[in-house]
Parts: sequence; structure tokens; C-alpha cells
Amino acid sequence: DVIGYVLANGKGARLQKILVDEKEIAVSIHAMSYDLFDREVFFFQFKPKKEEYIAEIKQIIMQEINDIVQNGLSNKEFRRALKLAQVEYQQMLENTQQQAYVIGKSFIATGDEEYPFTYCDYDGETLHKDVVETLKTYFRVTICHEGNVLSIPESDKAYLDQLQKESDELDTKILFGKERSSEIAPGSY
Repeated sequence: DVIGYVLANGKGARLQKILVDEKEIAVSIHAMSYDLFDREVFFFQFKPKKEEYIAEIKQIIMQEINDIVQNGLSNKEFRRALKLAQVEYQQMLENTQQQAYVIGKSFIATGDEEYPFTYCDYDGETLHKDVVETLKTYFRVTICHEGNVLSIPESDKAYLDQLQKESDELDTKILFGKERSSEIAPGSY
């Protein structure tokens, strides 16, 4: 979460300033981690003003990551990102459905039902170092992947419509081709 706020999320983030405000080659940029329980996938999502800017935007993202790895973060930059991450986490706990999910997930992972309420209790100096080390270890260009959502050329639309029709027919065949013959078991608590 701290990495997301340092690099992309909010008006004070590095990439927001460079890509959206200064160079004006992106309309927006956002970063998030997608939790896969024991691993996470980190995403940068951006909307370029033009498709031609995509390569430049990716290069700037990697330059900023490398800058942090080489030169570290200022205390001001780190504290800003940390406070925003803490606020976001606390706001998440105000939603009872999300709170229940986090309590259950963290209990399975740690065995500590109080973990969601102590999540933000960490040593800031250690976390500051961990942010830089995480970027150094996991945000290397050689292990990064990418995907693009681009406009569909007019010449491909008929072909893609046909693929969708075939997929829908297969879904119908698989999903509606069988009827339940047994009773649904009652819930147990």
C-alpha cells in the first residue's frame, strides 16, 4: 500500500506528478496489489492520452522504481504514503463485510484474530527499508509482466463477435445441460 501511494496513488505520488501533471502523457495512473493469500501481484494501471505514449510511460515507471532503489525515499515522501495507507486501511475496517473478510483471512494466515486491528503497528524505520528492498527485489524489469487493453480495430470486430457467440453457446451447453437430481444439503453451523 505504501509503494502504491509513493509511486502512483494521489496527487502527491511521483508518477501522478510526472505522467499526468508535468508531461501530460497519461490521463490517470493507479497502483494496487492483488492479494492471492500467500502471494500478491502488484499492478500499475494507467490511461495514456495516446497509445503511442505507452512505451514512454512504462519507461518512466521503471525509472522511478530504479530511482527509489538507488537513492531511497525521502522521509517526507515515506510519511505521506504511510499515513495515506493507514487511513485507507482504517476506512476499510469501517465496512463490516470487509472487516469480516479481513478477520477471517488473517486468522487463517496468522492464527491471530486481532491481527487486522494491529496491522498498522509496525516500526516505521523498518518499513521504510522494507519498501526499498521490496522494490529492489520484486520490481525488476526482467520479472515484470504487462497487459494492454487497446481499441479493437474495425477489421477484427466480426471475428471477435463470432468467438463470443461460440463461447456463449459452449457456456450454455455446459452450464444448462445438466439438472440437479439430488437435494441441496442444509446449512450447518
